[in-house]
Amino acid sequence: MNPEVSDNLLAKITALLRMAEHPNSNPNEAGLAMERAQALLLRHNLDRASLDTGDTTSEPEKVGKLDMSYDGAWKPTLAHVIAKANLCRVIRSPHTSQIHLFGTRTNVRVVVAMYLWIGEQLEGMALVDYKRYKASGGTTHGRTWKASYFIGAISALDVRLARPLETFAQGDGRALVLYQKGLVDRAVKSVYPHLSRATCGPAGSSDGLTAGSRAGKRVSFSRPGALASGRLLLN
Repeated sequence: MNPEVSDNLLAKITALLRMAEHPNSNPNEAGLAMERAQALLLRHNLDRASLDTGDTTSEPEKVGKLDMSYDGAWKPTLAHVIAKANLCRVIRSPHTSQIHLFGTRTNVRVVVAMYLWIGEQLEGMALVDYKRYKASGGTTHGRTWKASYFIGAISALDVRLARPLETFAQGDGRALVLYQKGLVDRAVKSVYPHLSRATCGPAGSSDGLTAGSRAGKRVSFSRPGALASGRLLLN
């Protein structure tokens, strides 16, 4: 894909996400802008694939793999939630601190940028919210409370991010979603033919879970400025 086209697409998505998060936007405007941002990325995928017209002048982007290190047990789950909402897939290597992100270049760039920014916010929110919890007389150990906090936050994010993809898949994007999923799944299988499914343990703190859910509902999807982090990782 032409890097200039990719950058222009990311700029449009960023502008819509900023609109979604602007304090003067009412809830309806914010929700619409956020859905338009993700719909723009999904529409780009549909245009590239040209599934409905059979046009062969625009070749679908190839699926690649990006290896990333992580420093928190909850971060592979965060990456998974963001990736699946953007037609990508994440595989975690057992006994290592690495995840492997599969998807087209444009989709991967968006996933990386969102992953870095959302993760940064959640870490800061968890610190502030845990201090508030302790000040109010809370007794749960920090590690247990924060683990539950991140479960709640990621669950809330999953709901927010799933809506645009579900809407897209129920309309004229259904064929694209199935097609892209097939491409990504085949790419994953070619590298990791024998995968096992990981499970997430239950939350150990209901207070942490509730606080995290609130955080996931207010977290911002777009870092102020361009989606620079994703570009730096992938250039």
